Amino acid sequence: LRQIYDFYQFNKEKQKEGTGSFVTEFCVRQASRRGLGTKDSPIVLSDHDLNEILVDIDEAHISLAGARACKFMHDLLNWPGVTEAIQNSGGWGKVETYAKMFVGDGLEHASTEEAFWTLLEDIDAFILRLDKDVAYTSKIEQACQDRLRLIWTRFRCGTKKTSVLRMNPKITVIGEHLREGKKCVFPSIAKVRPQ
Repeated sequence: LRQIYDFYQFNKEKQKEGTGSFVTEFCVRQASRRGLGTKDSPIVLSDHDLNEILVDIDEAHISLAGARACKFMHDLLNWPGVTEAIQNSGGWGKVETYAKMFVGDGLEHASTEEAFWTLLEDIDAFILRLDKDVAYTSKIEQACQDRLRLIWTRFRCGTKKTSVLRMNPKITVIGEHLREGKKCVFPSIAKVRPQ
């Protein structure tokens, strides 16, 4: 839920900049597009460049994790028997009540790490939103992966050449930041085939 919340908040902020419902272009800041230059005209990354690149990577990671989380949650909630099991256990009423209390008391501002509870105020609306948004998640996931791979290549993050690393030691920071994002994974829920 936290990744979905962060994903929705990120896109909400970007909508104010006129990007549409979902951001689909990633790693577009100047430093990310420029890369390390050429052999004849190398670019040494400044602290400002590094900051721009890391922000681009963070935004792509937020979207990648959010898209994957949306798909996982959608698949989980639509898994055969899940809806019935939830109804048999009393439904979503208590969850919605606690989420409404959380929001009513303004706790999403006091405890931003737990702000994802706001998604659960109205479970039916949340599920409808997931149903609608899941159509975009594959496109977003692919766009994020493509751009992150491009950043890896553009900044030669896998290089062992000491001359390149000496000229641009910030490459290791970029590589570490890219690797960090690979830690957020969700299980795949396979479709059950009728027998």
